[in-house]
Amino acid sequence: MNIQQLRKLSYALFLFFVATTVALDGMLHTPYGPLIIGAAPMSFGIVLLIFALGEKMPQFTRLHTLFFFYLFWSSLSYIWTTTPADTAWRLFLLNFYFMVMLIIYWYSINTKQRLNHAYIAVFLAIFFLARVVNYNFGMEIQEGGGESGRYTAYDIGANEMAITLGFGMTFALYISSLYKKIWLRLLILGTIPAFISASFLTGSRMGFVILLLGLIFGIYQVSRMQFFEKIIVSFAFIVSIGSIIKNIPKELVLRVFSTWHNAKAGNFNEREVIWQIGFDGFKDQPFIGRGVDSFTRMSNNAHMDLEAHNTYISILVEYGIIGFVLYLSLVFGILFSILRLKGVDKYFLIILLVQLLFAQLTTNLQDNTILWSFYALMISHCWIMLKKQTLNQ
Repeated sequence: MNIQQLRKLSYALFLFFVATTVALDGMLHTPYGPLIIGAAPMSFGIVLLIFALGEKMPQFTRLHTLFFFYLFWSSLSYIWTTTPADTAWRLFLLNFYFMVMLIIYWYSINTKQRLNHAYIAVFLAIFFLARVVNYNFGMEIQEGGGESGRYTAYDIGANEMAITLGFGMTFALYISSLYKKIWLRLLILGTIPAFISASFLTGSRMGFVILLLGLIFGIYQVSRMQFFEKIIVSFAFIVSIGSIIKNIPKELVLRVFSTWHNAKAGNFNEREVIWQIGFDGFKDQPFIGRGVDSFTRMSNNAHMDLEAHNTYISILVEYGIIGFVLYLSLVFGILFSILRLKGVDKYFLIILLVQLLFAQLTTNLQDNTILWSFYALMISHCWIMLKKQTLNQ
């Protein structure tokens, strides 16, 4: 096998790897589990082999440095954590996994075409999850149920699933802009009702917020369409929303639409109690933090045994001010790079980043592959487009 064939094999494995990062945690226990687990090391091994044969690794950017610094610090906290060794070691290896993932992404995505392929892989994976959630609901309706309960797939948490589905709509809107043929754009946009319906079925309020943020990007995209296309898309969207609300269980619709009322009333399902426990624990080790996965153990001492349900508080408690500053440095570094872009790429990445930032207000995503996968994609996206803008000047 020559180096060209190795490149093709590496790229095929990479696209599969990208797709599976969308639902990695939930699908490890399915029949696809062994294949998913093996995708990353196989892809990384081939990349290392290509390097050994003389291929050069692209030079890392400042954003990559910030990415590695944060993961290095969070891994270092393994030394002083109070978490049992087996759990802490698993999370230590997970950080190493994220570092490997960034290297694979950086090597594999070096052109706009490859970036588009990666986005399509993510989009198809999320659409697959949406179909599974809608299918599960449909089967329950046929069996005489479907009146209550929240729906998901592959044991993925309902909130995490809803957030992922909200991203799906944003990706659909962006990918549709990559094609000139109207019928192809409409076909891609036609998947959006599946994302919205599945998101409502999770009953997640944050999922609803993520959808609304994606809708802002949708308005921008519709404004760029031809008049005939605007009419079709707007009419289809209104009809599909009406149909979705009509068919989704009333309890879930009311729960989702209570988002603003609950936020205004300060009702966060008692998460504010968990956050207060976190802040109390933060005072003990404010600079270096209490160590990896220590929040769960700390809440256990308070007889709650819960995660923070907030990525920022979790990072602050576990990795201290140092880890928190490193994480924010990465986020702001990505934001400043996005603001230098132009056109649809700029607005797409702004919405995607804002969605990620909002999602972290009510969920723990710092140990979730989808968060670091999206950060890696955004870093590559910014680098490719800024390079292109420079050449066009």
